[in-house]
Amino acid sequence: VKRRRAGSVPSSAAAGSWPVLRMPLDLLVNATQASGLSVVLSTAAGARMGCASLLPLRPRRVMASLQGGLVRVWLSQADPLSPTVVQVAVPTTQGVPALAFSQIRLAVASLPVLSSNSSASGFDASRCNSSDVGAVYDPAARSLVSNYLQVCNASATPFACAVGDLAARWPNATLSGQAQQVWSSLAVDRSTTASSGTVVWAFTDANLPLWGRNSVAGRSLVLSPAASAVPATTCGPLTESGNLSTSADVTVLRMSAKLVSSSLTGSLVLTQAGSSPLADTTLYLDLADSAVSVPAQQSWSLNQPSTATPRDCTTAGSVFDPFALAGAVASCDPTRPAATCSVGDLSGKLGNLQLAAGSNRLFLTD
Repeated sequence: VKRRRAGSVPSSAAAGSWPVLRMPLDLLVNATQASGLSVVLSTAAGARMGCASLLPLRPRRVMASLQGGLVRVWLSQADPLSPTVVQVAVPTTQGVPALAFSQIRLAVASLPVLSSNSSASGFDASRCNSSDVGAVYDPAARSLVSNYLQVCNASATPFACAVGDLAARWPNATLSGQAQQVWSSLAVDRSTTASSGTVVWAFTDANLPLWGRNSVAGRSLVLSPAASAVPATTCGPLTESGNLSTSADVTVLRMSAKLVSSSLTGSLVLTQAGSSPLADTTLYLDLADSAVSVPAQQSWSLNQPSTATPRDCTTAGSVFDPFALAGAVASCDPTRPAATCSVGDLSGKLGNLQLAAGSNRLFLTD
């Protein structure tokens, strides 16, 4: 539930959009009053079909530090239906920015920064190429069209662009001339920068989600030079951050499993921001297969633990399904996972794996 000013909620939803529920403003004036209330669905005869609790939906924020902290980037999205606010901060000396926005190019890569990539001075620039952090994140394969650079435009057609292609959506010349704002006018984290001066370029982006299966949270932000003033390409992880005005960190929950078979070794790491039960979970899969050939596709799932002795893959329990959806719906619909898919049905929600012989890395959001 998002609080809106009086009159700001449209009377009806636009065609193809989510339905809009009009409520009196006083219901949401105080979040503590609405939190804990239940939404109840009933038949016309009054029989209750289902219910759910109202929970406060907090903005999601991630940040990345690049060039040894010289460039810091915050992404913030109030809710899944709002645009993402992008803030790029660089220090100034006597009012002159250390870098001009026209000197850098930003992109979100598809994979996280490798853990071995960190050092005392930041991230090793040699480990920020596509073989390490993947290609520009493009879940809908927008960049494969022949006239991609002509159809990708932030103001007119932002959804024709690859999600991670910030440089194509926001031409440097446009931003450096129009989006420069002083630090004091923006709600960014001031505690990590000297008061002497910082300049922030700020803009909103409708195609840079922090919620849902196409979220960029947890992936890599890559900064590459567009001028000689930037020495080399560098990258950093887009990690969960706290309130932008306090820099408080968000508690992050992680679970990991080591996967071992006759030819397959690797790990699966699940991560969720622990401050909200509504937060998405990311899955980072790192597998190596020593077999000469592997099946074209592999199904995967989270199953109940085995009750047999010894415990192994052949005795694992059924797919984890705490809400008993497997028998209640015809099939898992990945566009409506919460209503149609078992929690553990990873193939149904995220698709089958397509592993190749050798190393495989995959980063997904559930």
